[in-house]
Amino acid sequence: MYFSEMLKSGAQKLIAQAVETELEQLLAQYSPLKFESGQQGLVRNGCLPERSTHTGLGDVVVKIPTVRDPEK
Repeated sequence: MYFSEMLKSGAQKLIAQAVETELEQLLAQYSPLKFESGQQGLVRNGCLPERSTHTGLGDVVVKIPTVRDPEK
């Protein structure tokens, strides 16, 4: 039982790391986009509520970060 929990924890960390990396790439892609005021066109804006995703090890809870347009 302990081993499976350790694997789930590792899977959760790996998924979180992959989501963060993807978000960083998205923000880098849009970093040249700026408003006339000089503000970034796309910024981080917290996270959605935790959600469960199904893996081969069972359900794993992950946080999904959000982005927004700061002018809205």
